[in-house]
Amino acid sequence: MMKSKWQLLPLALLMLTQACKKDADPDPAPPANIWVDSRYGDNINRQYFQGGQSTKIDYKVRGDMFVNGIDVYYGSVGGYRKNGVLVQLPDAKEITALCVRNGIVYATGVNFADDKCYWVGAQLHVLQEPEFKHALGMSHIFVDDQGQVHLAGNLYYGEPDSRNEIFHWTNNTLTMIPYSTILDFTMSGTDVHMVGYSADVSLSGYWVNNIRRNLYDAEGKVARELDHVSVWGNDVYITAAHEGVLYWKNGEAHDTVSSDIHPVGVVVANGQVTVAMNRAPKHGPNNKDYFMELRTGNHVQSLGDGVILSVRTSN
Repeated sequence: MMKSKWQLLPLALLMLTQACKKDADPDPAPPANIWVDSRYGDNINRQYFQGGQSTKIDYKVRGDMFVNGIDVYYGSVGGYRKNGVLVQLPDAKEITALCVRNGIVYATGVNFADDKCYWVGAQLHVLQEPEFKHALGMSHIFVDDQGQVHLAGNLYYGEPDSRNEIFHWTNNTLTMIPYSTILDFTMSGTDVHMVGYSADVSLSGYWVNNIRRNLYDAEGKVARELDHVSVWGNDVYITAAHEGVLYWKNGEAHDTVSSDIHPVGVVVANGQVTVAMNRAPKHGPNNKDYFMELRTGNHVQSLGDGVILSVRTSN
């Protein structure tokens, strides 16, 4: 017996509703153009993920991964690695950070005389400021929209002070922030964003143009140890491993997380916010690896055992 159009109407509405739900998926998977830098195997070995697929690294690398288009870069001994191939730089003993701007590789590290240096392409620049003899390492390099090179890292002064200082160098000008340690650095236009921690327990480790700003957790307490900062469009995202907040966006805390979840970076790809997280191990006190996860909306993608160091995207 043929059903009337009125009998078929509820079925059609159900199919339409389900189709709309599919189009507006509230729990999207992480986009494929996300790279994750990580350690595994008792936190010794290095690997990276792209689209959820891992690539093991069987050569020495230094510092964080950098992604430009589909090319993956690491600092290394004697130069840097591009997709695993060593590119040697003049007088480079070790490259510890790099970035790519308009096809030019900017790198920083030390030469064979242990001078702190940076390279623009293959051109070597030796930093002359005497304060750099106290540098623990050249951990960050960035090139702004005007083509100015920015360097950042940590200085350590021994006895009698025994203090750490953040340094920010650009255009032959060195700025230092006393009794503080930097963990991450980025720029938005001419604004410099740095995160880390301070010896003063009442202050956040977040600086904009070298001026400190406080961030607060879900309970209104000052967030102390902030470890990753990134800028997407006009929005600034910050994460911290031990503050119970998934991330801060423009200073506002977004979502709380349990104490075993340590967010370690945010990327915005294809209009979706993805948070990289390390989940503390629960299978024995001697296990040094965490569970690596990517969270996009309410969707969580597991990357297995290991420790995420940073997350990047190509857009």
